[in-house]
Amino acid sequence: YKKIMRDIEAEEEVNRIMEAIDSNKSGTIDYSEFVMATINRQSMLSKQRLDQAFKMFDKDGNGSISVEELREFLGGSNTLTDAQLNQVISEVDQNGDCLLYTSP
Repeated sequence: YKKIMRDIEAEEEVNRIMEAIDSNKSGTIDYSEFVMATINRQSMLSKQRLDQAFKMFDKDGNGSISVEELREFLGGSNTLTDAQLNQVISEVDQNGDCLLYTSP
């Protein structure tokens, strides 16, 4: 961190990381803490990828994917019928409004 931050900032960042990862407060990061930190990081990256994919479908940026947006993304009206698109939406539509939402 010292290559990209001032010394005091680098030390604060390392302390912040240690505090977040060193769950048993031993002053070292043991194997299980390292594995948990890695899993948490992978989960975060997976959520970021899902968010990016959702935004590709959500053309108007309103936080939901409509049947029309799904149709547009999948290549227009000739690719799938309305019934097929509605079936895709209904399989993951949690409240029955024919829209898919991003989670908070």
